[in-house]
Amino acid sequence: RNLERGVIYSYSAVMQCDLCPEGFRVPTKSDWDVLIEHLGGINTIGKRILQSGDSGFNGLLSGRIDSYGSVFGDVLEFWWSQDFLPQGGGRMVYVFEVNHEGIAKLIGQDIRTGNYVRCVKAE
Repeated sequence: RNLERGVIYSYSAVMQCDLCPEGFRVPTKSDWDVLIEHLGGINTIGKRILQSGDSGFNGLLSGRIDSYGSVFGDVLEFWWSQDFLPQGGGRMVYVFEVNHEGIAKLIGQDIRTGNYVRCVKAE
C-alpha cells in the first residue's frame, strides 16, 4: 500500500467492495479499448496518460504487488478491469499496464496480483 498514490487492491476486493464513488465503476476491457483508441492507439496512449502527458489522466508509476511480493514502483503501473480472459480459466483478468517509457499494454494477469483501480463514469 502506498496511500500517497492510492491503494493496491486484490481482484476479489475490487469485485466484492464498492470501491468507486456513486456514478462510477471499475472499467471493463472494452472501456480500456475505447480509451486506447481515443488517445491514438496502443503506441501513443502510454506517454499521453502518464503524469507528464496531455490526456489529463495523470498516471503515476506505483507498480503492483505480485505473488512474489514485488512492487515495481516508479517503473510500471497496472490498473484492473472487470473482465476475465476467455482462456484464463477464471484466474486471469485483463489489466492495463504502462511503463516508465510510456509503453502500454492490455494484458492478462493472475487474480492473485494486487493492482490499482481507476474508476470510470457509469453510463
